[in-house]
Amino acid sequence: MLSTLANNVFFQHYLLTENAFFHSASKWNSNQNFSYKYESHIVNNYSYTTMSSLSFTEGFKVITLLGDSHKLFPNDYYMIIASYGSISWNSNSSEGKLSYGGAILINPTSELSLKFSDKKEKYLILIPKIFLNKNVYMINDVGVIDNPVIVDIALNISVSDEDLEYKINAIINLMKIKSLKKKVETRSEYELKKIYEFIEKNIMNNCLNLDLLSNQLFMSKSKIQKIFHDNGKKYNEVVKVLRVNLLAEKIKNNVNKTIIELCYESGFNSRTNADIQFKQVKNLTIKEYKNKLKNKAE
Repeated sequence: MLSTLANNVFFQHYLLTENAFFHSASKWNSNQNFSYKYESHIVNNYSYTTMSSLSFTEGFKVITLLGDSHKLFPNDYYMIIASYGSISWNSNSSEGKLSYGGAILINPTSELSLKFSDKKEKYLILIPKIFLNKNVYMINDVGVIDNPVIVDIALNISVSDEDLEYKINAIINLMKIKSLKKKVETRSEYELKKIYEFIEKNIMNNCLNLDLLSNQLFMSKSKIQKIFHDNGKKYNEVVKVLRVNLLAEKIKNNVNKTIIELCYESGFNSRTNADIQFKQVKNLTIKEYKNKLKNKAE
């Protein structure tokens, strides 16, 4: 059960971005299984508008977004957002656009920017990853949702909707259903998957580069770069994100090893290089990340 929050209790909330400080007043409605939160906030170097959110007992959240630009950071949720107008996104490792609207599934591995063609109210659905981890595999930070039923539900929700909880559960269940007709994988997608598998298997090798990929996969470097480009990816950014995520996991689970040891085990050739890339991906220095883990454990 979601913890009951007393009226007028203020606290800091870091749901979407570590650069934003959300000062929130929460109210608990004893007749319903969600809490309502109205938020005002201060954001450094980025424009945000007023938000409100619903937090359900199952762990779902629905955030109301106003305005045409928003930033997201890595978190413990898959996120769904829909718009009748165009949606574009950009991160360190991928970019894309739905010119005529629709719905997208988001799992940011680094800072990700969203931009909409209109400033109408949008609803960001946050689903704990535990609900979908066995059913969702994302190569990019953002995937286009092609199930028309999910798109229709996502386009027609609101925080005042009496059936909101049922609609979110419907979206989750629909995403768990495997299509009877398997999507045809393009040659480019197949080749990118093979490249990813090789990179993930060799990410701890600090000699990993395009030359090694080219030799081992029997592809020219120009072809590899084109495959990344055609799929909205960048080779250097992909490797950086994978190494930083690996290092973050090692820091979390190897308290008896030095940071330098963990950096080398994650494929970095120096602590300095690891620090720079870690900051770019996590928006935290390695030291700040360690302190955050320490504070969470206390």
